[in-house]
Amino acid sequence: MLKIQISEHEQVKVVQPQGRLDTVSSTDFSTEMNRLINIENTVIIDASECTYLSSTGIRSLLMAYKQMKAKGGKLLMCGFRPEVFQVIEMVGLHTIFEILDTLPEALDIIRTANVKSDSITFASGDDSIFTYQPLDNLPSEAVVFRDDYASFGELGFSFGLGALAESGNENNKGLFFTLGKCVGFIPDNSNHEPDFRISIDENSVATWVGLGVSFGKSYAGVLSTKRASIVIFPKLAGLIDELSSQIQKNIKLKACLIESKFEGAPAVSLCVQYEGLTDIENADELNNAISKNSASGLGQKWTGITFKLFENRKLEHGAQLINSLSKALSLENISEVKLFDVNSVLLDATVWVLAPNGFVNAESKQLKIEYDNSIDIPKSTRFLIRRLYNDSSSVVLSPLHGGFSAQTFAVASFDSEGRKMRPTVLKTASKAMISREAESCQKHAMPYIFNNSAMVLGAVFFGDTGALRYNFVGIGGEQSKLKWLTHYYKEWSFEQLEPLFDKIFLQILNPWYGQPVKQAIYPFLEHDPTRTFFPHIFDKAEKVLGISANEAFITIAETGEKLTNPYWFLKHEYPKHYKHKINFMTSICHGDLNMQNILLDEAMNVYLIDFSETKPRSIVSDFARLEAIFMVDFAPLDEGGNFKGLVQLYRKFYSSENFDDALLLSELPAGSVLSKNMAMAIKMRQYAKQSTIGFDPVFAYYMALLEWILPIVCYYSSNDCKRLSMIVAATLCDELMKLSGGEFNADN
Repeated sequence: MLKIQISEHEQVKVVQPQGRLDTVSSTDFSTEMNRLINIENTVIIDASECTYLSSTGIRSLLMAYKQMKAKGGKLLMCGFRPEVFQVIEMVGLHTIFEILDTLPEALDIIRTANVKSDSITFASGDDSIFTYQPLDNLPSEAVVFRDDYASFGELGFSFGLGALAESGNENNKGLFFTLGKCVGFIPDNSNHEPDFRISIDENSVATWVGLGVSFGKSYAGVLSTKRASIVIFPKLAGLIDELSSQIQKNIKLKACLIESKFEGAPAVSLCVQYEGLTDIENADELNNAISKNSASGLGQKWTGITFKLFENRKLEHGAQLINSLSKALSLENISEVKLFDVNSVLLDATVWVLAPNGFVNAESKQLKIEYDNSIDIPKSTRFLIRRLYNDSSSVVLSPLHGGFSAQTFAVASFDSEGRKMRPTVLKTASKAMISREAESCQKHAMPYIFNNSAMVLGAVFFGDTGALRYNFVGIGGEQSKLKWLTHYYKEWSFEQLEPLFDKIFLQILNPWYGQPVKQAIYPFLEHDPTRTFFPHIFDKAEKVLGISANEAFITIAETGEKLTNPYWFLKHEYPKHYKHKINFMTSICHGDLNMQNILLDEAMNVYLIDFSETKPRSIVSDFARLEAIFMVDFAPLDEGGNFKGLVQLYRKFYSSENFDDALLLSELPAGSVLSKNMAMAIKMRQYAKQSTIGFDPVFAYYMALLEWILPIVCYYSSNDCKRLSMIVAATLCDELMKLSGGEFNADN
């Protein structure tokens, strides 16, 4: 049973439902609420004595809220018990209703609103009486954007000269006007029609701003009339001009949002008086664009845009204005976009007045991004950084190692009070790569690798570009000094490196390689580098090495041997054998495991990053990747200058009979770079043999090696290194044909 008690506090009606608000009692409750809403502009529902709320009771609250909103009144709720509030929260109404904890807090909200309720009455000259309701007597500064990408959320209510960002052509300029999550565009090219864009997330979509002015998301007050009225815009503009002078002296720029009926249809317009642009530096191009696209007939200089609508969806006041605009300016509700007619006849107009008190550059309001001027960070990337680090006031970027298609930075970030936040890593790359990395880290790294602090804190996208933010704090805390594995590899001997690599592969990454799964693999399909990062490999080989991928053989000048041309083999034999499968051991593999993707702190804790290629594949893939680095990328080509001797040694090493035989090491000087490289390569092969559990790893291992040795011709390496990679790749192709019984012989 429900008892409804009504009281009055500070001339505000307070409704207190006592008991169960359910199917039985909701009719009486709705009847009482209808009566109050018809005679009151403000009502508070005090739910502190409501013990139960059914779905019917929720509908009663929602109906009361909508009725009060429709008449421009205010309905507050307060005092919900936790178990009752949970019911409202489950259906998402806690984000719609205005709910306070206690009755005094609700009364304080109304009391504050009443302080700002001093109204001003104006006559339009057309027998229409307008009342101005101030919201904020101290309008904020307008923000000036220059040559930047800005999200709809950053712009709020704005106008300027720019371009729709997804066109990728900043020369396709025109006037833009943003209204929350919607942007309207009037192109300079008269052959192009006005257009608009709508975003579900106002922060994820941007427009290019050559020069633009944002009024923010708030407004100074509302002009409205209590009865049906017809007013021509010049008269309304005069009211706004008179009103603005009362709000604040010397306002340089005025604008208004107008909800009205226009040409017989509901419409929403954003209009700007642009005489004040003379105070903005280098505004000539914007002034010219406005003049070109402004209708004549009004003494003052106004421009704007009009969205004609199918349905009238009433805009709300206060903080709900932007949200209600999103509902009105929806894809299905906009019938036409056009330049605002300054001689418009407006019916039943409600006008939100925007009157900033000056100008400030966007840089002073945005995230401060510091980096070395020698680094090229496009403005599209800066836009992504602002989105990723929206919890910071400034960031300092220090470049880290990056591959062919990515930039990576260590990031020091600071909050609004200047306090340093935890260190992170920023990676920017293609949208596809960043998407894969975020998904793979979550799916393949975090559930398995314990000693790994890399955790994706956010991924954002703009056009074809993506950016990723990694948490990257060492186990020892923010003071940990992380170093690439490359640092230790170059400084340490094999005897020092061996236990470190055992720790990495036999302990830290054991959840990957130590749990093999027998599956069918397709070596030629899965290890074809032209299908990933190197589709241009054949052009590079011909340009750098003078080798055509259409010639089946090459002759090695140093030894006089005729070998299979590895680029011919890749171009002609790989595609023919994409469907060739073998049963083999698979595991989750990093996919691009190089020594710039493994870091260590001072306590030798291991951290793995860059998971864009991480997925289940042939279990030997990562070991072969590292061997390619040891034996070719790090080959000691400057030691003694005996390239012929090095080629002869490599031809022996890459004979399949010597797969994990350390005998060749005895021919090398102890402690030499080449001795260390070969010992580490043999170590990788031992890991591979151990992980394959009974399978002969040689064929699969050599296929995986080719995936990374063939593309070295595309790297920023010396010509000797590229030539060595070609000889090693040719040797591997011949060995693969030998292992397959001549099936891939070029003469077949």
